Amino acid sequence: MENINTKKILFYLFGQFILALGISLSIKTDLGVSPVSSVPYAFSNVTGMELGNMTILVHTVYVFFQYLVLRKDFKLSNFLQILVGVLFGKCVTLTNLILKNVALNGLVLRYAMLGLSILLIAVGLKMYMWTDIAPQATDGLVNAISQKYQIAFSTVKNYFDICSVIVSAAVSLIFLGKILGIREGTVIAALLVGRVAHVIEKYSGEKAKAFLA
Repeated sequence: MENINTKKILFYLFGQFILALGISLSIKTDLGVSPVSSVPYAFSNVTGMELGNMTILVHTVYVFFQYLVLRKDFKLSNFLQILVGVLFGKCVTLTNLILKNVALNGLVLRYAMLGLSILLIAVGLKMYMWTDIAPQATDGLVNAISQKYQIAFSTVKNYFDICSVIVSAAVSLIFLGKILGIREGTVIAALLVGRVAHVIEKYSGEKAKAFLA
């Protein structure tokens, strides 16, 4: 965290909101949630806990996993990711409420909204990352594993997404007898979010960082 100013804070908050909106929209399409959202979504359906609150709980567990990975290299500042999880979880609650009465009728509209959700997720990710304030616990855990075992961040992220999908599918199948939230949209999001974020970084990254400086 360096040179935090009002613009960065507002950018960070809005990025979290846009990211949550993209996730809530992906749920509305009923075509499959993004891999990173699949775990809290599955446990939310199994336990009945509201998705935003379950997101907070899952992010807190991810911070604990970071401690297990890093041990003596774990920094107290990493606990900030719990606060970020609370912020993001509340954003998810809010965006789910905003979209509560939205009906997506027809496969074409649902796929169009899936595309919009992927764009929103990518934009939200880049907005909060550009501020360099504090990562979400998911990214923090991936980065911890990457640093500890000297594996490329992108490689760890791919395996993390795969493991998230497997865990969420197993949990929903074992406890509910069916797989929830894992469909073609999950695969599409896994393939496209990173690529869309890369394009956004390529054409807007330097301008955004200059604006936030």
